Amino acid sequence: MKNYKLIIFDFDGTLVNSSPGIYNTANWTVKQLGLDEVEDIEQLNKFIGPPLKDCFKLTYNLDESLLDKACDLYRGKYEKSGQYEVEIFDGVENVLKQLRDKGYILAIATMKYREIVFSMLEHLDLVKYFEYIDGTNIEGTKYKAQILNEIVEHFNIDKKDSILIGDTDHDKDAAVEAKIDFLAVNYGFGYNKKTKVSKDMIGIASTPKDILSYIL
Repeated sequence: MKNYKLIIFDFDGTLVNSSPGIYNTANWTVKQLGLDEVEDIEQLNKFIGPPLKDCFKLTYNLDESLLDKACDLYRGKYEKSGQYEVEIFDGVENVLKQLRDKGYILAIATMKYREIVFSMLEHLDLVKYFEYIDGTNIEGTKYKAQILNEIVEHFNIDKKDSILIGDTDHDKDAAVEAKIDFLAVNYGFGYNKKTKVSKDMIGIASTPKDILSYIL
């Protein structure tokens, strides 16, 4: 087992169940555009992970001409109310506490804006566990691999001593591009109990507590 120093967490689907706020806000947005909502959970799950414009294309097949307006509507509604429709996955806080107490550096890499994630973490009283929180930019051009590289460089830690924990192929691909290890979790939105360990994963955690068995 490797002796990691920097543990980077994805946010949605890894630390928190934010799906009610995300799904409700996304469906509200398309209704404002005069389009139909999506009720299928598997389809809605595509909205979690990628950049926001990609989310609207993947989930609703939204026309390019509507993407900017959709993103603006979504961000305004999510900041006002959607961000508070969230809860911590059972066991996550205990995992964070144990890792912090044992001296690991904890960070978050997300495709949300940093300010929104910080606000949500404050709402959930989780800010205290993290030394660095980073997200995408307002243009949506900052991708997850870039965010991971910036976090690793910020702490000046070797990539072999760093790991990303996440729940989607989007997370895995970003870790591969950034050349850091990846631990999957299957209790979130992307992976499920049928997901098999791939060559790009060190394993799959079925509960937050299982994360500790791969790190400690």
